[in-house]
Amino acid sequence: MNYDKLNRIIKDFFNNKDYESYLETMGNIKKLSEIFILNYNYINSSSGFNTEISLTDSIDISNSFFKSIDKKYSEEFLRLLNSYGKYDGCVDASKTVEFTKISPLLINKFNRSGVTSDGKVYIDYCESVFDIFDICHEIVHRFSYKGYESLIKKYLGETTSILSELYLSDYLKDNTNINEEDINKYIIYRFNTAFDDAISVYIQITLIELYIKNGNVNELILTKYLDSLSKTDIYDRIYDKCISKVKNIIKSDEMDFFIRQRYVIGLVCALELKRQNSFKNFNKLVEILGKDDSDIDNDIATIQNIIPIFYDKSFSFDENRVIKNINEKIKIIKNKKYYN
Repeated sequence: MNYDKLNRIIKDFFNNKDYESYLETMGNIKKLSEIFILNYNYINSSSGFNTEISLTDSIDISNSFFKSIDKKYSEEFLRLLNSYGKYDGCVDASKTVEFTKISPLLINKFNRSGVTSDGKVYIDYCESVFDIFDICHEIVHRFSYKGYESLIKKYLGETTSILSELYLSDYLKDNTNINEEDINKYIIYRFNTAFDDAISVYIQITLIELYIKNGNVNELILTKYLDSLSKTDIYDRIYDKCISKVKNIIKSDEMDFFIRQRYVIGLVCALELKRQNSFKNFNKLVEILGKDDSDIDNDIATIQNIIPIFYDKSFSFDENRVIKNINEKIKIIKNKKYYN
């Protein structure tokens, strides 16, 4: 393993002033990741989806879902689709939202959907229920797009999109004939990917901590750290994955925990917001994520009010409430006979 390159990557992270805020909060984020790792077990489900859904139908269902929350979201969704020509069912009509068909076998691992810095939305689709979730996820991001990224968005940027997925799963079960197993498969996909992200976040922050403590990271330092965990609950969860995760950092030539942590934070906060079942709070957070930092103290106060598990801008969390929310959601899903 190339530890010289690893140390250079960590050093580059330290030297980047854009990442200073992450160093201040990483202790709490590591703790949150540990909570998720210890309280979620990866759930296996069969590959693929049972129901084939055309892209046109996925767009129509997405529009109906947005309308069920607030008609302004439906109107904005249609406006985005119509930006460079009236949308009339032709999936290639839009220039702001671009759809690309890929194999269903690739959608989970090689999905390139996202919103770019210029506000364009790219969506990969495979003619399954995955497309509806993906469309809603990315379009909700676009609802908060202003061309810049606030401090709050750096941490909570995935929260509204993941919350929309939780709302969408209920909507699809109540208002469509889509196979329920397919709907639950997507929610399991969201939990499984957050679990993998939590492990990556935990290991990357640990590497930074070891670098701060020792001035470098080498095989001996890393081995001693892992051995020190041998009698802890986290040991069995991360030990087998640690080396492969470190190799991935070296291969990619960068630390990316500050991106991955958004999905862990996003799911944890979305579960809390979903318990409230309030579209009003969804609307508030969409609005806050579209703002800059000029009113950050009031925005943080609003977030503390609508997401009670969230304490302050150091991103500390109510551990017991986080665990309760994870366990309640997983209990519902695992009652289904097709999961183990």
